[in-house]
Amino acid sequence: MWYRWTAARSGVVSVRTCGSNFDTTLAVFRGSELGALDRVSASDDRCSEQSSLRFFAIPGTTYHIAVGGSANEQGSIELRVRFLVPPPNDDFANATQLDSRLGVSASGTNNDATVEPREPRHAGEPTLASVWYRWTAPASRLVKMKSCRSDFDTLIGVYSGEDVDSLRSIASDDDSCRAPRGRGRGRGSIVRFRAVADTTYHIAVAGFFSAQGSIQLRLVASKRDTSRSGE
Repeated sequence: MWYRWTAARSGVVSVRTCGSNFDTTLAVFRGSELGALDRVSASDDRCSEQSSLRFFAIPGTTYHIAVGGSANEQGSIELRVRFLVPPPNDDFANATQLDSRLGVSASGTNNDATVEPREPRHAGEPTLASVWYRWTAPASRLVKMKSCRSDFDTLIGVYSGEDVDSLRSIASDDDSCRAPRGRGRGRGSIVRFRAVADTTYHIAVAGFFSAQGSIQLRLVASKRDTSRSGE
């Protein structure tokens, strides 16, 4: 099935078929003829068996959206196209400043967050939605940061550096929190690193792949040393 949508303004656009009742494929194209289409983005199986993608829209441009069935599957299509409204700390330059102390907590969300060009893969994993925090160490010591109470599958990356192009990885983690009742590993993340007094650290909290939700971040003094960040 084909749909047509014209962008009224510039911005990051989300296209999803997540409410459909069959295994969908999804693609967005530009062009005026079927034989000369330029593919903008494509997706398969981003939200369970349904599809989700993002692209940067150009004002006045008409986009052609193709929704298909994987392996010839058929069913009812639910298509949603909308502009994203990213959180204030979506970009590195607009990182939320945390109190320069230990025992600090922060809450937020990565709903509608994006990824900047040349942004690193946090914990080596893919993500579509990251937000940034900034913290200056009050003293030199081992610290622990965790996102265990967040309600989605998180990644954490801790960096030093002045901009996205010059970041140096300090620590990162994926899924080190314990699952409820101690049953294996959870979806939250824990990093440990030795902070240096008066050094500013940049913290990315991201969702694994397209995961989004509410963030609960906690930074405390670590009670034990370790040579492996995220242990």
